Amino acid sequence: MNTVYIIFLYLITFILFFVSFLLSPSKTFAAFKKAFKLFTIILPQFFLVTLFAGILSSIIEMKNIVSLFSIQSGMTGMFFASLAGSFTVFPVISVFPIIKEILEKGAGITQVAIFIITLTNVGFVTLPLETKFLGKKASFVRNIIAYILAFFQAFFIGQMIK
Repeated sequence: MNTVYIIFLYLITFILFFVSFLLSPSKTFAAFKKAFKLFTIILPQFFLVTLFAGILSSIIEMKNIVSLFSIQSGMTGMFFASLAGSFTVFPVISVFPIIKEILEKGAGITQVAIFIITLTNVGFVTLPLETKFLGKKASFVRNIIAYILAFFQAFFIGQMIK
């Protein structure tokens, strides 16, 4: 991301925090305390997810990804790309340069689309964390619906770009 943009966001956050503190110090302190408590609960799980994603990304080679996402892979490639997207955790912004390289080496638009859609909308690795906040049933239903809809969305994107 652009450094100026990030500094701008931090500045706006600091100003809003300061205004909130001036208007109601007790409520601001209570909100800060609650946010910090949530942060300490999420941090260990977030660390494990990030560690798992790092190990996974170091194991998988680029040539395997390209063959998995190739135009000739068809529905099989879509299925494997959807699984790869569902079980990996990356900041989406960091995946775009890799996606560009994969597309240049012959990957299919539909396979890449389903990978990005499932990467952003389906989180099987983060499911334990999600169930703590949404509950088991809601988390499973949300992930399954998002996974199924990803196929329709990717197919639609593939048809629109052809």
